[in-house]
Amino acid sequence: FSAFYGHPPLDPEGLKACVGLKEGLGRLSRERITAETLRLLQAPVPWTVLDVLIRENFLPLMTGLQAPFFQKALPRLGGLARLEEAIGEPMPPLLRLKALLASPSPLLPGLRLTRQQQKAWSHPPEDATVFLDLVEKVALGHLTPQAGAEEWKAWQKRFQQHQAHVFPLKGQDLLKLGVPAGPVLGELLKDLESWWRQQDPPPPRSLCLQQAKQRMLSAGLAIQPMAEET
Repeated sequence: FSAFYGHPPLDPEGLKACVGLKEGLGRLSRERITAETLRLLQAPVPWTVLDVLIRENFLPLMTGLQAPFFQKALPRLGGLARLEEAIGEPMPPLLRLKALLASPSPLLPGLRLTRQQQKAWSHPPEDATVFLDLVEKVALGHLTPQAGAEEWKAWQKRFQQHQAHVFPLKGQDLLKLGVPAGPVLGELLKDLESWWRQQDPPPPRSLCLQQAKQRMLSAGLAIQPMAEET
């Protein structure tokens, strides 16, 4: 309620009562905890409430994650708030939560997410990865919020331009070059597509194959001599 309608600071007596009763969160259903957590993270400006939840160690109880995951949450919260303000639009709730973590976690054991939400959490899309990197840079002071917002908007523009094109390589192309089937192939293909999306304009197939060969050589992978561009 305070995240949506309250004004900082929070009521001291009410906050003291909440802190005293926080261990009772374990008696609530995961569905209730999930609904309230996501609702909080959807608030336009939830920073004051999140600051209190971090300082009073509520988030481990709410998410089921161990306290070390939130050891850098306060500076990251500052980076997140300043970056969002510079961008001028709120980010999705789970992306906001992920931005607070000191290290990635594939699961949120305290929350009952839908299958789609769990997939987005476990395997964040490329735009989420880019945004999280910008939050970290702003939090560490390596990037100003304004510069971060400009970088974010430039990335979005490039992404939209690339949406009109199809990444020109497939797993079969890398197999022909000599990349072994398995995780190495998947990671290389993902890295190549990420590189391709960062270029403006999108590189053609021939340049993508050249980039693949360069990365194979760097990784110590032999290139099949008969592998030619077709």
